[in-house]
This record gives sequence, C-alpha cells and structure tokens, in this order.
Amino acid sequence: MRLAGLYACAAVAAALPILFPDNYFVTVVGISAGIRVILAVGLNLLMGYAGQISLGHAAFFGMGAYASAILTTRHAWPALLAMAAGLAVVGASAWLLARPILRLRCAAPTPSCSSTRSTAPTTSSRPSCSRSWPTSRSPSPSSAPCRRGTSPWCS
Repeated sequence: MRLAGLYACAAVAAALPILFPDNYFVTVVGISAGIRVILAVGLNLLMGYAGQISLGHAAFFGMGAYASAILTTRHAWPALLAMAAGLAVVGASAWLLARPILRLRCAAPTPSCSSTRSTAPTTSSRPSCSRSWPTSRSPSPSSAPCRRGTSPWCS
C-alpha cells in the first residue's frame, strides 16, 4: 500500500494520451517528461543507491536519441520502430563496452573499500575487493567492510 500513490500517478499519466489524443502539449511534453523521468530514476539508482559515479549515462541516452532521430527523419521510419531500433543499437553497444569492463576487479574505489591506497602486500597476483556493501548510503572509510590486504584500495 506504500506505492498506491505512485501507481495512481502512473495510471493517470498513462491515460492522458488516450484521453487527449490530439493535444500537442500532452503528447509531446508528456512523453518528453516521461523519458526524462526514466533517465533520472536510472541515474538515482546508479548514483544514489549503488554509490557509483556515472560518466556514460547521458552518452547512451544521447546515442539512442540520435539513432532514433536519424531513422525517423532521414529514413522515414515510424517513431516507435525507430525508438526500438535505437534502443537495440544502444543496448548492443553498451553490452560490448561493458563486457570487458565488468571483468575488472578493484579498478576504482568502491563503497566497500576506502579511497586511500595501502602499502600492505596482497596475497594473490590479482587483488579483489570485499563484495559486502555497507548498509548506509555514504559509508565512512572506518565503517566500510574492507579487509586489510585484499586490495590496493583497502587501507
């Protein structure tokens, strides 16, 4: 029942284009606002809850918008089909880019490790961070669950 207001607001927003089919403001501005809300929610999940910095969030958003705009204006594709094709192109390029990046271990400081380097020797040739995440949204280096010697980022 906590999300009842959110569901009601989403139902009203989804019904507006059906109730006002020829209204330019509802159609164009409403869809633009909806797309930006989706972008903001994704950024909030990434930066707010995961604690990661997003450097490519807007780049993929722009690539999808550019691909769908080119397909719509120059090749006369229907708008929904062009958006689906733009989504597929961006999804494939993001997957190709993320595949080697996700294999890295402790390439940057994470919330589970502090931001200072340690001089303690590691026990293996490939260091790895602790996978347990703190419960608070902004961990302090002293409360982060980091084991000494498991990563060059752990102190």
